[in-house]
Amino acid sequence: MTSPAIRPARPDDAIAAPAQFLAAHRFDKKNGLAPMDRATPPPAFPAMAVDSRFYRLRLGER
Repeated sequence: MTSPAIRPARPDDAIAAPAQFLAAHRFDKKNGLAPMDRATPPPAFPAMAVDSRFYRLRLGER
């Protein structure tokens, strides 16, 4: 079973974290997530005020 935090449920999904979480950003990049612009999150993305780095995973492209 894979955690939803590691493998998004939708074919094109995103995650976010504060800039200070350097290990999380390395993990995201290592696992195929690409940086994305904060202004273009998926519809209904639950971004919090502390989130400053956003990554997107497109499952069909992995």
